[in-house]
Order: sequence, then structure tokens, then C-alpha cells
Amino acid sequence: MVTAKKKPVSKVPSQREAAPPRGGRTAGASRRSVTVTPPKPRWSEQYEQAVKEYARAVEQVQRRNWAEAQPLLEELVKRYGEEADLLDITDRARTYLKICARHLHHGGTRSPQGAFLLGVFHSNRGEYDEALRMFEESLAGDPGSDKILYAIAAVRALKGDRGGAIDYLRKAVAADDRNRIYALNDPDFDSIRDEPEFIDLVEPEEAGGRQK
Repeated sequence: MVTAKKKPVSKVPSQREAAPPRGGRTAGASRRSVTVTPPKPRWSEQYEQAVKEYARAVEQVQRRNWAEAQPLLEELVKRYGEEADLLDITDRARTYLKICARHLHHGGTRSPQGAFLLGVFHSNRGEYDEALRMFEESLAGDPGSDKILYAIAAVRALKGDRGGAIDYLRKAVAADDRNRIYALNDPDFDSIRDEPEFIDLVEPEEAGGRQK
């Protein structure tokens, strides 16, 4: 009697044998560690710049140059006051501003340079009356300074005072002839640029040729 041969039973692999290596790695593959570098904060450069400006202002405070420190601190607060990451700097700047104001209000001395810097600060903000007052105070302490005379001329031109602008510009050019070139390219004098007196002052050769 012939009996049928039994077919060999295939071995079913165990779960451990059947499962592929985790992560799709082949057996024996080496593991590689990956280091993730956190991105540099976007405000870092701005923070560094604010620190530099703050240091310059504090240096003037430490020297008791209240008038010189005040516009630097005001500009710092104006530029960075809304930045949440810079509150530690702007809060300190506001504190120093109060100190400067207190000293200046109670008879603190203000140098001609300090008054000049305040004039520049107010002029840049379009506060021409206050700028003119500061420049005139500066000139009283440093009569004949060509840069102060030039600044007064520029502010008077911005205010629409054509006669005053030309008068002070003439004094500035007499003190330093280079102011002639500066005024020729300075947009602050656009309101008087077509005035014959201005042309005669900043472009004497052209004015002479026109008269021939």
C-alpha cells in the first residue's frame, strides 16, 4: 500500500525575524547622530545695535554731559521703544532720560556742543522752532562757529525765512568757504535755491557769467 508523502511544512518566521529593522536600516548599518543647531534669533543684530547706542548714551551720562546724553537716549527710545525684546534697554534709557531732564531743568550746564546736538535732534524731527532756539543758544557759547551758522541758515530756510537763511549762510561761507559747496547740494535750501542772492553766494562763477 502506497501512502502519500507528507509535504514538508514551511517554517513560519517569528515576528522578530520577519520585522525589518527600525527606520529601514539594514542589519549592521551604523547609527548616525544628527545635531540640530537652533536658528539665531532674528532680533540679535538689532539687540547688539541697541546695546551699542545705549552704551554711547550712558557714557555721556557718566560724564554728566546731560545735554549730549538726552538726544541719544530719546532717539534710542523712539527707535526701539516698541520692541518687546529690548524692553530692558529702553526702560533703563527712560530712567536716564528723567535724570537728564532733572539736571537740565535745575540749572545743569549745557555746553555749546550739547545745545548744537539738541538742535540737530529737533531739526531731524521737524521741530524747527525748538531747533532754532538750541542753535542760537549754541552760537551764543561759540560765536563764529561755521557749523552752527550753517545749521541756523538751514533751519531758517526750512521755516521759509529766506532773508534770514541767506544772511546766516553768507556768514557761514565767510567762516569756511566749503559751506558754499555743502549748501549747493543740500535739500534744506530748496526753498531758496532759485533766489538770486543764493545763486550769487553758492555759484559766484555762474552768477558772474549771467551778468555779462
